This record gives sequence, C-alpha cells and structure tokens, in this order.
Amino acid sequence: MKSKLLLSLLFILIFILCGGQENQQTDVYIIDYQADEIDVDRLVSCLISKGWNNVPKIEGMDNTVQLIFDEPWDGELYDSLADECEDEFKKEDEGSEAVVKPKTEETLQDNLSLNSGLWELPGVEWIEFDFNTEYILCDDADGYCAGWEESASKECKDNYIFKRDLTQEEKENNWKYEGCIYQMVFKPFNPLKIDRTPTSPTEEQKENANRLREYGWNQELTIEISFKVAEDIPSEIVEASKDGMYKAIEKIGHYGPMRVYYIGNNVDIIDDLILDFCEFNYPDEPVERCLDDQGQGMREMAYIYPGGNGFAQHSWHTEKPVQSFVHNPSAGDNNQFLYELDHDRMVNAHEYFHVYQEAHVLYRPSWIGFGWDLPRWVGEGSAVFFELVLGEENGWVNRNERIKESLNTIAEHRVRFPGLSIGDTDSEEQVERVNQYCFQMCLGGLQYEFGHIAFELLAKKTSSDAIIFDFWPIAAEYGWYEAFNQVFSMTTEEFYEEYENFLRLPFNEQINQLSN
Repeated sequence: MKSKLLLSLLFILIFILCGGQENQQTDVYIIDYQADEIDVDRLVSCLISKGWNNVPKIEGMDNTVQLIFDEPWDGELYDSLADECEDEFKKEDEGSEAVVKPKTEETLQDNLSLNSGLWELPGVEWIEFDFNTEYILCDDADGYCAGWEESASKECKDNYIFKRDLTQEEKENNWKYEGCIYQMVFKPFNPLKIDRTPTSPTEEQKENANRLREYGWNQELTIEISFKVAEDIPSEIVEASKDGMYKAIEKIGHYGPMRVYYIGNNVDIIDDLILDFCEFNYPDEPVERCLDDQGQGMREMAYIYPGGNGFAQHSWHTEKPVQSFVHNPSAGDNNQFLYELDHDRMVNAHEYFHVYQEAHVLYRPSWIGFGWDLPRWVGEGSAVFFELVLGEENGWVNRNERIKESLNTIAEHRVRFPGLSIGDTDSEEQVERVNQYCFQMCLGGLQYEFGHIAFELLAKKTSSDAIIFDFWPIAAEYGWYEAFNQVFSMTTEEFYEEYENFLRLPFNEQINQLSN
C-alpha cells in the first residue's frame, strides 16, 4: 500500500454488539484515512469495480474517515487493488489538471419573476427537496424549485425519489415513474452566464488534430461497414435500419471506420455484441469498464426502454481511431417489435449524422476551452434536422407535421420549465445544472425539439446545404462557434435573442414561418 494513498492502516480486530443481542459478536477490521487526503467514496467505488465484494461501512471521526470491513479480511488483495486504484487516480488527475476549470461564478438573475408558467397556478404542493445544494437553480430560500400540480397522482407523489446520486435501483425506480415529472411544475430556471469567448487550441489539441488528419479521420473512406446484429431482430427490420444508414451515406459521404450494432429485446443473447463493442471501441483499456458503463446501457436498451433509439461512440483517442453506433429498433412497452420501419430508418440516419459530425471534430479533447465541443443543441438539433430532410426526400416522414410537433413540445416545455433556452446547453457545466434542475427530462427537449426548430430557422435564413455541408468543414478547422458566425453571418448570442423573439410569436405564426 502506497503511503500517499493510505496514511495509516490499522488492522484492528474489535468486537461489537449486533442486533441488540448481547452474546452475538462480529469480527471487523478498521482502516483509518485522513479525511482531507483521500476521496473515500471514489476509492470504494474503484475497489468494487475491480471485484472487491467486502463492501465497507464508512464512518467519519474528527479528521479521519474509517472503512469498517466484516470478516473475512483479505489484506493482500485489498493492498493490490487499492494500489491499482491509486495509480489510476493519479493518471486521471494528472490528465484532468489541464482541462478542469473552476465553476463559473453563480449569480441569481434579477428578472426570473418575469417568466410566467405553471408554477403560478393555485394549489401547487411544493416539494421539500433542496435543489440549490450545488448550484443556484431557482430563486427560493429553501431551494424548493419544483412542486406537484394540484391534480398530481398519489402514485407519483409516493414513488418518485428526490435525491442526488441515486443508486442503480433508485434510478430504475425513477425511470419507471419518469412521466411523473409532467405532473410537476418548476419555478423559473436561473441561467448560468458563461464566457463564450472562443479559445485558441492547446498544443495537445493541435497534436491530436494532426494525428487525426494523418489517419484520415475527416476524410471519406471506402472501408466496408461491419454489422453486428442480435439474432432476435426480424430481417425486415434489420434491412430497413441498414437502408436508413446507407441513404445517409449516399447524401453526406462515408466516414468512420465504423461498426454498427443492432440490439434486440432479449437481454440474454447480447453479451457477445456488448463484448465486441467494448473491445472494438476501447482496445487499450480494461474491458470491464466499458462492460459496466456503455455495456450496461446496451442492456437497458434491451429490457427497459421501449426501443426506437440509439447512441453513437467516437473512439478518437485510440491508436487506430474508430466510430460506431448502437441501435435498438422500435418496440412497445411490452418489448415487442413494432415494425415502424421508416422510424428505424430515420434513427439510423440520425446516428450516422453524429458519426459525420464527429469526423469533423479534430481539435481534441474538444472540451478544452470554449468553441470546440459541440453544444448539445447543435449536435442533436442538426441531427434531427438532417434526418427530417433525408426522410422528406425519401418519403419516410411528413416534415411539416414534425415541425408542428416540435413547436408544440417547445410551447409546453416553456410553461413547465420556464426560463430554459438552448443557450443553457452550450457547456457541460450548464448541462449538469439543467440535469439537477429537472432530472434530465427537460434536457431532451432542449437538445432535440428546441435544437430542431433552431436549425429550421437557420435553414430559412440560409439553406439546408449550409447546415448539412457548409458548416462542418469550417467547424473542423476553426471550431463550431466560429463556423456558426461564418456560415450564418451572426453570432450565437444574436441568434439566441432572435430565437427567443420567434418563440414569443403566436403559435400559428411560428408554423407559417417554418412550414414548406
């Protein structure tokens, strides 16, 4: 055990009374750490991820923290795993020193009360949970930012869990009751004012850009795409999903190298697909990390979510950079395939557009500084815009109807979550604040529907080609912020103001402006 990690290791055998039975004794070992020298929660999580199953009880005592382990105790294994964790923490911390910036100073905006919404209705039962523990998310002395509508169901009130850092079981509980958020009302969101001054790329970013250029990351390829398909997916659905991706490639080019994974609805048969995904995307890392992270996400796609979704992975950091995406075809609440073939085509076009986007992000890590990491509304909004343009060209969708649906979602979003805007997704710190305000549920609207309509507006000002073709090569060399200025002849701040003015228009006027 390294002295920097473990300042004092006390193998102390003590006897404690359990369960109120005076004659029952349990042997335990205690390890003392200096509280200001170590993140004990991080250490325990790391140990468990490596297979340590003697989960300790954690207690604080003055300036120390104690880990209390039940017998039997395997000191040799503990020392070995803790040393591995220390080495990993050191590398992670060294790697993050250059990119971690202090949180932007929080201020309470003085015009929040101007935002009208459902929070003003009578009969609201304010939820006694402090939302303002880490950020100032609303103007309330107790941090009560959300409440139940007068008509909210008892089932929702009794079962939705209000807590930071939910366990997996608690997360699954809230997924089950996620619709309950639409029985809540929220006080106006307090936006974070950030510095949107673009930064010059660091030496690390320049080196990675050169490496990716030499590899051909941003160039079209001729390498064949490989598919990994779960055997429970009907062939008709598989072929429709592939068709959506191939139509996207015909329009914008072939980027990658890429591997595609189609996850079905039987969680018992996807382990091989998950393992292949992890080994393909993370060849130089312990496979367990991916299996427990994105691998678990793939399992959840198969047994929790109703289908018709996907996610993309961009492994730019590997010696041989690759991209991939995962798709779970449309399915109902009972996990039966729905054969919504055009929808599955569009999901594949959407996810492939993310591959295209990321092929035009060269200066990595993109989260260093401002202007390089795509805001959520830009990444998802342009992908929705592309899938609808492609869907309209191929007869898969009525684009005007989708525009109406997005506008309707935005209108409802603005009264339930007042004060939120697409500008609140420009940085990951802002995204974290949004997640803490409305449990990730309202983030989707900002990314997808708000983002979609933003690009419909921009297309009216310029053209679809400006969004699909012109923007990305410029973003590859100068970052998204500068590309936005050049392609759309305005700053994002000017556009945010114009967008808010548009959203204040009567609903029918919004539709008339955007309908083809």
